Amino acid sequence: MQLFTEFFASVPWFLPGMLVWAPAALLLTPTVADALRSNRLVVFAMLISFGGVVLATLTPTSVALSVGAPQAEWCDLDRMALPPLSELLAVHDTLRNVLLFIPLGLTLGLLGRTRRAGAMVIAAYALPFVIETLQLALPGMGRGCQSADLIDNAIGLTLGLVVGGTLRIAADQISRRGRGTTASP
Repeated sequence: MQLFTEFFASVPWFLPGMLVWAPAALLLTPTVADALRSNRLVVFAMLISFGGVVLATLTPTSVALSVGAPQAEWCDLDRMALPPLSELLAVHDTLRNVLLFIPLGLTLGLLGRTRRAGAMVIAAYALPFVIETLQLALPGMGRGCQSADLIDNAIGLTLGLVVGGTLRIAADQISRRGRGTTASP
């Protein structure tokens, strides 16, 4: 609970932004689902996840809104490796950065194996680079560019993809059994 309380306090535009994004995502869902040839519920969840990532990372922090924030002039490159397990298990930015990308990865894993879904996965792995670049370039948001965020986001995305892909494969196998067909080895 502390994780969410701290998050919502530090990113005050997240919930109002989601209230605006959710109806927009609902309107976009049929078009995107048709383009990806995927289930509308999965696509809606993917769009909500994407909006959550954008709102959590590219809206001003509460500190920036209340007292202003100096603009970073460079990207913090202190951590260029996997985080220690102690950081992943603590209520800390590392855990938040990992958790933020799990839903996006999960929904992408559920899309199926098509070229368009593959392109979405590539775009999802590029997203943290875009976010960190914008955090560096946009003044006054109280955000900082950090190499650790790239790694943490990739961990979350990968965990989500593994779980989503596994669920999709299991659902496909159950569906085939129900129809009396099996996949060839």
